[in-house]
Amino acid sequence: MPDGVWTSRTYMPLPARRWLAGGNIGDEKGYALCGYDDPTYLRDNDEYNRVGDFWDSKADAPSPSRHSLGVATIGTDKLYLFCGKSPGNLDDTDEYSQVGDSWTNKTDITGYDRSHPSAFAIGLDKAYVCSGNRSGPVQNLDDCVEYSQSGNSWTDMTPVPSPLRMTAAGFTIDSKGYTAAGTSATDDNSGGIYDLDRYDQTGNSWLSMADCPDPSRRAPGGCSMKLSGYIQGGSNAVQDCDEYDSTENQWSNKTDMPAPGRTEAATMGLGDNECYLIGGRDSGYVRLQDCDEFHLPNVPWVENLSPPSGTIDVPVDANIEFDVLDDTGVDQNTITVKVGDVYAIIDGVFQAGFTGTITVI
Repeated sequence: MPDGVWTSRTYMPLPARRWLAGGNIGDEKGYALCGYDDPTYLRDNDEYNRVGDFWDSKADAPSPSRHSLGVATIGTDKLYLFCGKSPGNLDDTDEYSQVGDSWTNKTDITGYDRSHPSAFAIGLDKAYVCSGNRSGPVQNLDDCVEYSQSGNSWTDMTPVPSPLRMTAAGFTIDSKGYTAAGTSATDDNSGGIYDLDRYDQTGNSWLSMADCPDPSRRAPGGCSMKLSGYIQGGSNAVQDCDEYDSTENQWSNKTDMPAPGRTEAATMGLGDNECYLIGGRDSGYVRLQDCDEFHLPNVPWVENLSPPSGTIDVPVDANIEFDVLDDTGVDQNTITVKVGDVYAIIDGVFQAGFTGTITVI
């Protein structure tokens, strides 16, 4: 698969913050929510417009101010905030409606109040809040609690596999929920784990998948695009970006994020092929406003086309990337292609805006 390209976008509005949450409503608008501007807990709700690359300030999240919360989008216009720290742990559930720019308090989560949970949504009615850190006594959790939008109610589901954890990333791929990495320590500044676990809503069951790659990391950003998931940054502010291929159950390293490396940042997925990493802090605990876009080409990816001839059907406005092997299995770095009546010598990448067929000669 392509390694992806990072592009710096317009900074989110002040204040710079860490431990914020990120979410999206639809493919064009993302949200940077709450966070921590040491020592201030925040209620900020800033909307990012993918088309135009600009930010708008929206209605603040309800009191109390908070950080280290979970977020998930259910349906087409509702975003939910779950739990958090203020400075004690919370059990709050708050619904944001893009239509009307308004907030509504919903039923508190059952079981434990918590900070640093992971969250994901499956389908048009359900969100899941997993693990996190509880108070009284302080300990990490393994529970998984399902929120029903239609019933405004919570149901306990099968717990997350060991170890107990917090600060994990959550995302959804093809109607399956995932919780990735995090820490098994009971403070939010220690250690990291490699675990990746998949939740099947149909069977209410968990399956441990291929471990995340080095380094082990706490508080990475996490998002999904098509059939892959991504974890970015984390630990002591690394620049790593890693892709999980759900069809092969394997990880691969992708292009590192721009400096500085960061942790405690938020993510939001927009469009078909873009994930945004927002805010967080660097290794010196400097809080950030950065908004960086990770982009995968909108391509039919043809890998190891062998023998080195054949055709590739091209959708509108595609970037074509492919890897062609000759009859002996050697990668042909420079190849000839024909698009209509036009021939071109290329080096593995052909950029165009058309519909048709590329013939590899």
